[in-house]
Amino acid sequence: TQGWIETNRLAGMLGIDPSHLNIQIYRCRKQIDDALSELQNPPHVIERRFGGLRFGYPGFQIIRGSTIEGALRI
Repeated sequence: TQGWIETNRLAGMLGIDPSHLNIQIYRCRKQIDDALSELQNPPHVIERRFGGLRFGYPGFQIIRGSTIEGALRI
């Protein structure tokens, strides 16, 4: 259960409807897969399960412009 958030709750936090969130997640996953296409086993950065999702990669940074807004390092 660690790290999981309900899709509806995240959509509410972002101020968008859940179907729009699903589209954005699909696009994000596609961009990540394309960027890491040369890796043999690319990481599943966003994990999905019924009604929820989480960051599945142990080390990541969220950068906006030149500012790191969030980071998790192992």
